[in-house]
This record gives sequence, structure tokens and C-alpha cells, in this order.
Amino acid sequence: MNKSQPTALIPFIEQLKKLNSSKNTDEYNIEKVSLILKEWLKNKDWLKADFYTVDPQTGFSSWLLHEEQDHSLAVTLVSWEPEREITPHDHKTWSVVGCVKGIEENYLWTRLDNGSKEGYAHIEREKTVVRCHPGDTISFYPDDIHSVKNISDDVAISLHVYGRNLNYTNRFKYNPETRKSELFIVDFK
Repeated sequence: MNKSQPTALIPFIEQLKKLNSSKNTDEYNIEKVSLILKEWLKNKDWLKADFYTVDPQTGFSSWLLHEEQDHSLAVTLVSWEPEREITPHDHKTWSVVGCVKGIEENYLWTRLDNGSKEGYAHIEREKTVVRCHPGDTISFYPDDIHSVKNISDDVAISLHVYGRNLNYTNRFKYNPETRKSELFIVDFK
């Protein structure tokens, strides 16, 4: 068990492991994980006091709660500082995010270039905003690009399930102003 993983989440992890997600399509995983995660969002007894702390430099803190030995099926928890937005990024794996506390706005981005020039990405924010309230889930496919902002007056917390640990997917973060892209590694607690 990961030292950050609350004991109360072990049954949740076991439910996810039974899906055998590496053998399924992204669509299937997203559908089934969304259903499981929605049930677990109803109970917050597993939240530890540490999960309410946020790194003031980045505007968020992230805990790796579980991953398989091959880095598949990763579960993380993210805390967002009020009024902070994380840079646009992709995941390069399927993902389902459940809002535990606070209200998050997810902004979707469209990539306008063909991705052939290394370190370059021309992206544009879409008009659609997806709000996540406590108990809501939102899902992403590997190449979806989004940014997230906590619009609450307090720390927002979300529980994330990924097909693979983000630090092993070669995912990117994007700067829409400079049109630069670079690998995005998370410093998990």
C-alpha cells in the first residue's frame, strides 16, 4: 500500500483493479470507472488532513495514492488553491476525475497545429466550460487538452483515476501565449 493511500480507500482500489482496465477500451474504462468513482464521492471519511494543503508556488498539490507495478491504473488526489488555474495539459491516457470538495472549472482546448514540430503547439481555448461540483465526474481521452481552475473560496479537492501513472505517459503541458509545449511531470507527495 502507498503511504499516502488512506486505508478506507482500499475497497475502492480493489474495485478498480477488478476491471482489469489494461484489457479494455478507453470507452469501457471511462464508463465503468465513472460509475465506481461516483459512488465513492458520496463518502469523504477517507480524506486525510494533509490533502487540504496546497503548494503555493504551483497552486496545487498531488498525491499518488495507488499505481500498479507496471505504472498502470494510477489513482491520485489533487488539491487546488482558490482562484488558481493549472496550465493546459493532456494526459496521454484515459482518465476520470471526481470532484470531492469545491467547484472546479475545466476548460477544453483545441490543438490547431498538426503536432509535427517538436516543442511547438498552437492551442486555443474552446468556449465550453465544464463545471465539476462535489459528486460530479468528468472524463478525458488520451489526447484531450484541458486546464482546471478552482472557482471556490477554499481548497478544492478531486480524486483522479488514470489508465497509467501520468509520469510514465510522456504527456505535455502547453503555453498558449508562447505556443510552446513541454513534458509535464508531477511532483507527487
